[in-house]
Amino acid sequence: MHQDVLELIGRSQFLILLIRDVLVVNRLKLRSHIIQVVKKYLNNAQVSEATVSGFHGSYCANPPQPLSERELYEILLELSSPLAGYLGRKKAEDWRNDRFYFLRELIVDQT
Repeated sequence: MHQDVLELIGRSQFLILLIRDVLVVNRLKLRSHIIQVVKKYLNNAQVSEATVSGFHGSYCANPPQPLSERELYEILLELSSPLAGYLGRKKAEDWRNDRFYFLRELIVDQT
């Protein structure tokens, strides 16, 4: 019986790790998609930077998951942090007026 319990615990831990890995990959894919939305929006609008409301409209056209404008802003903020460096940000007085611009791609390789 001890062996059965140990095998069950081992399988459970494996499943937890597998689920965690899937969640991490999905979060990376979402961020990669958002970067592509930013890049495409700026290119199509022929501007170098824009606010979250502009990006939110484009994002909502083909969202991998629903995000509010504030949730999108939080991810844009994360992607524009010096540690990430995928987007740039010009800070304004109000979060709705912060302007973001494209810096580099986020490629999610699943090989």
